[in-house]
Amino acid sequence: MTGESLDVLAGELDRVLAERPVDPVAAAAVLERAVAACRSDPAAADRWHEPELLDELVDVYEQLGRTDDAHAAMRSAIAAGCRGRPDGRCRIAELLMRAGRVAEATPLWNQVKAETPDDVWLYNNAGLEYAALGDDAAALMWLTDGLELALATGDPERLVDQLLDLRGGVLSRLGRSADRMQTRARQFLDQPTPARHRSSAPPPRRSAARDSTMPGPPAASPFRRPRIPTERPDREPPGSTTPDEATPGGPCGHSRWPGSRSTSTRTLCVAGPS
Repeated sequence: MTGESLDVLAGELDRVLAERPVDPVAAAAVLERAVAACRSDPAAADRWHEPELLDELVDVYEQLGRTDDAHAAMRSAIAAGCRGRPDGRCRIAELLMRAGRVAEATPLWNQVKAETPDDVWLYNNAGLEYAALGDDAAALMWLTDGLELALATGDPERLVDQLLDLRGGVLSRLGRSADRMQTRARQFLDQPTPARHRSSAPPPRRSAARDSTMPGPPAASPFRRPRIPTERPDREPPGSTTPDEATPGGPCGHSRWPGSRSTSTRTLCVAGPS
């Protein structure tokens, strides 16, 4: 692509993603072109971060009901260097579960748990997805493990409140009363804030542009939920955003986006060292 062609594509990307509501068909088309440009043109690869574009495509494809395409795009994002919390395979598991393919999703959840047992977001997301499907027994298992982990570590991700509410709802639907875990969590939340470990900053958000100083970065997409990134040593720290309050399950550190059935967070695709 010429520099002028890239500018035209960047302008289209800005325009399509800035529309309210976003047209998912148009968004998919322009994002696909941007991904193709990144793969064929070094200038485009310098301008945009391919895993971020693919990450946007996952959201758009899900809006369109293109589950297999969304699954493939997330796999490509992971292969291209997508890193974050929870592991990107959790997003694939979410897609599969929302398409009714629970048997395919279950091994992914378990695999990620075996590899990242200390990631509280894994338990949060899995619990939300199982609860959304009405499998409250499985949801209780995941949410209990997540709440136990959050309490044991001092709640650095600020998830105890949400996990407490979500778990309470599951217990109620199962016809069970509040248990010792619920009591422990309430007592934890009643402590003065300085006595509890807190994250130093809210979850950051990134656009698909590689560098904020470059012209024409894509606009923030309404399909995107704020996510937790891992460190990317070769990039400047991203700006932060104030977490929104979720609709179901009480306060949540992440906003709900159109078409989402849950308040779960998911991976922010950031590249590892070049």
